[in-house]
Amino acid sequence: MKIGFIGLGNVGAKLANSLLRNKFDLTVLDIDNNILDQFKKNGAKIAINPEDLTKNVDLIITSLPSPKISAEIMEGENGILKGLSKDKIWSTIEMEAEQATRNEPGLSALLEEKILQHSGLKDAVVHEIIKRLSLSKNAKFTKSFEFKDAIHKSLLEENIILDLTAIVDRDSACNLFCTPLLFYKGFLSLQIYRIANILWASNHQISALLLQTFISEHFAVDIHPKAKIGIGVMLDHATGIVIGETAVVEDNVSIMQSVTLGGTGKNSGDRHPKIRRNVLLGPHSTILGNIEIGESSMVGAASVVLDSVPPHSIVAGVPARKIGDVLNSWPSQTMNQIFSSNDSA
Repeated sequence: MKIGFIGLGNVGAKLANSLLRNKFDLTVLDIDNNILDQFKKNGAKIAINPEDLTKNVDLIITSLPSPKISAEIMEGENGILKGLSKDKIWSTIEMEAEQATRNEPGLSALLEEKILQHSGLKDAVVHEIIKRLSLSKNAKFTKSFEFKDAIHKSLLEENIILDLTAIVDRDSACNLFCTPLLFYKGFLSLQIYRIANILWASNHQISALLLQTFISEHFAVDIHPKAKIGIGVMLDHATGIVIGETAVVEDNVSIMQSVTLGGTGKNSGDRHPKIRRNVLLGPHSTILGNIEIGESSMVGAASVVLDSVPPHSIVAGVPARKIGDVLNSWPSQTMNQIFSSNDSA
């Protein structure tokens, strides 16, 4: 196996050297040229940037000192996500499934059906959605032109990859790219919502509501099909999440279990929260009304937010009040949910 390694600090260097001692084909990247020279002498290849690193490896390991550096490595101009083409992501998922088949032969039929028989990530996701809908007596609906057209327009492979990598990057329990595809209802709920959202916008509202009901009944996630949700969003655990009709969730947001983005009464119109980029919503938090949670803010667990929150703020309590400032731009990526008023997130 060819391994790429980014970040050769104390811990990173120990692990990278261990890989070299065990005869792995290693390519490394670090800002310290002296460290790179030492690794080159020991037999490692040297990458010029994160994108270059992705071109010739099967697996990437990172050991980085801060969330800011991590975000730049992942999403920068020459970042990992630039080099992780859909073919590279899919080949990684296939490799993981093949390894799992060798380790657990009893799962070979399952892994063949869900991963190995497919040509790519979108194909696998679509197959899983259609299978689940068919089992719920919606087989005829999945053969309709409207449904097929909505899949074509909504499930863009590049966006599926961003939703998938968001989970792999942020969820400490997720160590494989295949895991969300196989097991995570938050990931699958989000993909089905995207189909429902296109159906709603195309004036097929009954079909859209059918999918909303399916997600609610099977995954305990209730997302109105008119809501607007960006890409790179993680619904962590996902049970009990409610997102109302006029809610907006921008890119790179992390939402924990039992979060409600709700209205404040029975009035119609624009009545739900607007969640800006890079926000982290803690478990069981409730955000009510047409208010804004500013970019890169964090809402503490079990908080009730009734007023708009400025960008880069930490709020907590019932009702929520500001207790500090987020001193970086990636609370949704750092996933740090333990803080005091003196903490940076």
